Amino acid sequence: MTTSELTQPETIREDSIANMTRAELRALIDEMLREHQTRSTSYTVVPERPLDEILDAIWAIRFTLPPGAKSSVELLREDRDR
Repeated sequence: MTTSELTQPETIREDSIANMTRAELRALIDEMLREHQTRSTSYTVVPERPLDEILDAIWAIRFTLPPGAKSSVELLREDRDR
């Protein structure tokens, strides 16, 4: 699934992102950030670090649930069902 497919309202499905693998999601986010960076013409920012280094740092500090922990969707469903 490409960025353009996800950003078109008629093609967005509720489960589009939920069914993605971690690698697919990372590729989508990277692609969206790159597209945003190329479209930003109102100002010029010269990053101190290369974009790849910044993206790797973002992914490195990302929180990962411990094995067996409930996902945020499961927790929300529990709250809703109360």
